[in-house]
Amino acid sequence: MIRLATTLLFIFSLILCNSLQGQINNDSTQVVATEIPKNLTDTSKYSELAQKSPLGAILRSLAIPGWGQIYVQQYWKAPIFFAGAVVMYYYVFKHNKDYLDYSQQYDRLKEINPNSIELYYLKIRKENSRDNRDISIFFLCGVYALSILDAYVDANLFNFNVNESLSVRVTNHNWGIAFTFQIRR
Repeated sequence: MIRLATTLLFIFSLILCNSLQGQINNDSTQVVATEIPKNLTDTSKYSELAQKSPLGAILRSLAIPGWGQIYVQQYWKAPIFFAGAVVMYYYVFKHNKDYLDYSQQYDRLKEINPNSIELYYLKIRKENSRDNRDISIFFLCGVYALSILDAYVDANLFNFNVNESLSVRVTNHNWGIAFTFQIRR
């Protein structure tokens, strides 16, 4: 049942991303023509002016964790989120299978011998498997949430200038704290 639900969620996410692809591309990568110099022949300068859509990053990370990081060109983060999701999916399915197996064994033994001590141990194993499955689902949601949040922040900060010409200095005065911003040319 969980496998069917996750498959349907995955397919729905892909369909949603593909249907919004035209809208995302229209909003995310267009640059106002006045911002691009007329003598621009180097494509690396154009990529600095391009912007990434936070909505596009969110939808991609929602479909596949790590895809949003690839979209915002943070390639080293993508395998981390993807591997985290794959590992959590594995544990969700493993613990769900164990839960179903222990439930069937518990039900069969309950019909045969309802006063057996083995019934108690099967019930504990069944509950542990269910709890582990639920914890794995919680961590899977956490991986998705972190992937979405990271892609959103990276898309918003895609064009943020981090060169050496900007400096911040914090000074402490008797009456408070002062921030000094300096731009060197």
